[in-house]
This record gives sequence, C-alpha cells and structure tokens, in this order.
Amino acid sequence: MKFFWFFLPFILLYPLIGLDSSFYLLRLSRVLTAFFVGGGLCLLTLNLQNITRNPLASEYTLGISAGASFTASLGLILGFSPAFFGMLGGIGSTLLLFFFLRKKLKSSSLILFGILLNVFFSSGIYFLNYLTSFKVSQSLSRWVFGGFSFYSFQEVVLISFSAFVLLVFSLREHPKIALLGIAEIYEEILGRAFRKKLFLLFLLIGFFITLSITLSGPLPFFALLFANFFRLATKGNPVKHILFSFFGGGFFLTTLDTFGRWINPLEEIPIGIITGILGLPFMAFLIFKEKP
Repeated sequence: MKFFWFFLPFILLYPLIGLDSSFYLLRLSRVLTAFFVGGGLCLLTLNLQNITRNPLASEYTLGISAGASFTASLGLILGFSPAFFGMLGGIGSTLLLFFFLRKKLKSSSLILFGILLNVFFSSGIYFLNYLTSFKVSQSLSRWVFGGFSFYSFQEVVLISFSAFVLLVFSLREHPKIALLGIAEIYEEILGRAFRKKLFLLFLLIGFFITLSITLSGPLPFFALLFANFFRLATKGNPVKHILFSFFGGGFFLTTLDTFGRWINPLEEIPIGIITGILGLPFMAFLIFKEKP
C-alpha cells in the first residue's frame, strides 16, 4: 500500500494520455470532477458507516442521493436551478437521517427506511419523466443513469473545495467519529459540543451529495463498494482509511469513467450502470456476511 502514494500522480494522469493539446483542458475538467466526486463520496460514506455502525450505510442505501435526485429533477423540469432544488432534497434527507439517529433508531431500520426513500423518490422521478416533453425526458433519463461531461472552472473549484473541506473535517474529528463506530454510548460521553459538530458534518454531507448529484447524477453502490474495500485494505487504521478512501475513491471513479468511454467511444456507457453492476454483488456479500 505504501507504493500507492508514489504512483498516484501517474495513475491520475492516465486518462489524459493520448489527448491533443486542444482537448487537454476540457478533459482535465472532467478528470478532476470525477476524482473529487469519487473521493468525497467514499469519504462521506466512511463517516456514515462509523456514525450508524453499519457497513451497508452509504448515501445511496440511506436514500440521500435519491432525495437529491428527485428535487434536482423537479427543478430541471420547472426551469429552475437543479442545484438549488437538489439542496432541498439532499440536505433535507440528511437532516432526516440525523433526526432518526437522535431518536436512537437501529442501524438496520435506517437501511430499510433508506430503501423506502429510494423507492418513493425513484417513483417520483419516473412520474416526472412521464409528464415532461420528449426532449426534457431524454435529457433527464441520461442524467439519471449517471456520468461525467465537461465542466466550467467554477464548478471544478466548487466540488474540489467542498471535497477538501470534508477531508479536513474528517481528519480533524476522526478519533471521535471512530469512537461512534465502536459503541453508541460514546455519543453521550463526547457531549453536546460534539453533537453540534456532528450536525455540521451532516450539513456538509448533504451539501456535497447534492453537488455531486448535480454534476454527475446518481452513482449507485460506488461509495459503498470502495469504502468497504479500503476498510479491509487499511486493516482498521482510521487515518489511512480516510486518506485511502479520498484519494483511492477519486482514482477508481476516474478509472471507471475512462473505462466506460473506452468500451464504446461513440456512445459511452453511463458510469451509473457500471457502478451498479459492480456494487450490487458486493452489497449482497455484505448482507450475507452480517447474517447471524
């Protein structure tokens, strides 16, 4: 694993190999966006798993991404900013999760509630897709499948800044968050000051999920798959787990995006389909692994 850091700059530049200079900056915006979206999603999933004490927890299985996707779709159809409307669903779903955690709801019940949210909001997206015009419906369908395009400088700066804020917060508070992953009693021991920080973390998570959904669409099971993979690879070391989740998650999402374009250059495969195919068997493995 120590060689990972040495080769990281080279593997991040791999998707840019063979490009003409005229396309370099356009492609670079896509690579950087994929990297920070992947790193941020894996990192916030790590935090959600520690807080809920459940390896099945992620922004997808808890229904947060579905909430952000539905309200962003609603904003797109109504002609408003998808990012602004997405905030309502993303942050709203995250705060709803925080409320249930405060009510001491079991982690298994949280996953079941997340499944209900996924079904409800997915049905809402299908209904909105049915009501709208063919042109908007086609655009919405492509976005729901997940994928990356070319982005402005402001969008790249926003997603990178949000990801780094999440990284710094996770590194600073990781000893306390790691304690939550051990037992629920530590939340009471850490006190009210830490609960305020936990509330702030949920706001950051909701904001980042909404931003990533707006830029790339939903990416089912991606963060769940690689957050657990890096947990096994780092053998329980919390700092290494945070760093590997961030940088490794970014690298693997960038690689999957390149893979989707490489398979069919004329009509690239949406990355949401790839992450769904890869992640579903792994989620099944986790379910059977947790079975007593």
